[in-house]
Amino acid sequence: MPAFRLRRRTLLTALLAAALWPRRTRAEELLMQPRTAWDAAPPRDGLRPHVIDRVTLHHTGPPAWWGAPAAPEYLRIIQSFHQGPERGWPDIAYHLLIDLDGVVWEGRPLAFAGDTATDYDPAGHALVAVLGDYDVQQPNAAQLAALRAMVQALQVRYDLPPEAVGRHRDYAATACPGRNLSIPGLMDS
Repeated sequence: MPAFRLRRRTLLTALLAAALWPRRTRAEELLMQPRTAWDAAPPRDGLRPHVIDRVTLHHTGPPAWWGAPAAPEYLRIIQSFHQGPERGWPDIAYHLLIDLDGVVWEGRPLAFAGDTATDYDPAGHALVAVLGDYDVQQPNAAQLAALRAMVQALQVRYDLPPEAVGRHRDYAATACPGRNLSIPGLMDS
């Protein structure tokens, strides 16, 4: 138990430190996989600059994702759908995405508003998505630890109060991020 606490504190400290400096630090490179790690397509025209004033939790499902295809390929599939004819968005909708191992993947640059197929304007929202469908899946400890660390890092970086953290369903008529996904102590179901 003490080793886990130390590891969580170390992860949180590294994430907070990386979030406070605009230049990518070695810790950030180790903890967050950049767009190049999943071979993201370049964003298209139409990105909207914004200033982050809240953090919004999403999931990518349905369908459920159990780790196959591997996260980099799955992210390319999501990006292709988002940029394709059905959505027509300039990039993957989410800013940060968390896989089953708790690895955080860089999505759309945080300087630009995300996108949504629901009826709210995501400008001002840092969109953090957990890969999968959390109406049918249960998040694991690695995902929850990464999610907590990323939300806390975003709160520090953008000076956001606890009430600035919400779920997609808090802003639009949707079940997202699913009934099984919350951040105990930061955001309860």
